[in-house]
Amino acid sequence: AQTRAYYDICKSIPHYDDCNSLQGMAVLGDYIYSAKKNSGYNKGTVFRTDRFTGANVHMTIDGEKSVTYLGHANDMCAAQIGGKGYLFVTSMKKSVEALAVFRISDTKLSLLGIYNIYTGGGSNLTVSGVDVYTVEGNTVTLLLAQGDLVFMGTIDVTQPAGNVYCPLGFQVDRNHMLEVAREACGNPELEMTIQGSGFYNDTYYMPLTLHHNHSTQIKADNHADSTSVIVAFPNIADAISVMDRSVKASLSETV
Repeated sequence: AQTRAYYDICKSIPHYDDCNSLQGMAVLGDYIYSAKKNSGYNKGTVFRTDRFTGANVHMTIDGEKSVTYLGHANDMCAAQIGGKGYLFVTSMKKSVEALAVFRISDTKLSLLGIYNIYTGGGSNLTVSGVDVYTVEGNTVTLLLAQGDLVFMGTIDVTQPAGNVYCPLGFQVDRNHMLEVAREACGNPELEMTIQGSGFYNDTYYMPLTLHHNHSTQIKADNHADSTSVIVAFPNIADAISVMDRSVKASLSETV
């Protein structure tokens, strides 16, 4: 496993009103975008942090400092599509209003639409992780995770929001992922909670919180008595090409 220096920006991101729980984060260009929510999941807000200076800016969303529809805001990703920046936020709601998409204009976000996310067969999906797989013209294909299952959803940002039906892309080997995560942190007793997802250079990443048992989950969520591990799964294009249902993690690339 690899070790990386901790990029300490979390503590610098301010609270807003009762939005004091930091959730999903995304990077686009020089900036990191972060979502914060309140305890009732009915208010959320977004901050932008300069990667190099650490300066924070409170983004407005259609002129407001907070909105009611971000839900858990568990994961985020961002992309340049058709020459413009877009931000994608998962709400952790079951299919209906599962993904909010925004256009980025400096320190302003404009809601493009809120999408309902389903499997290719029309079953409900609770999207816990999202990242960009490909961009072609005005169309983005997203990797949408529900636990260890990763689906592929395609959105044309020039078209109105609606239902998105997502075929299965691949499935990670959950047991092997836990084995690799335990080995990476040197503790064979820990349990795991999947926190989100990432994709870069044909490698899929799943950030995990490792904790001693489910009774300590509250502590784990508060970053006490827990260890963070980012498990890496290389060669994802090959996995997608055959719809691999048992993608193995790489210990050497895990952080």
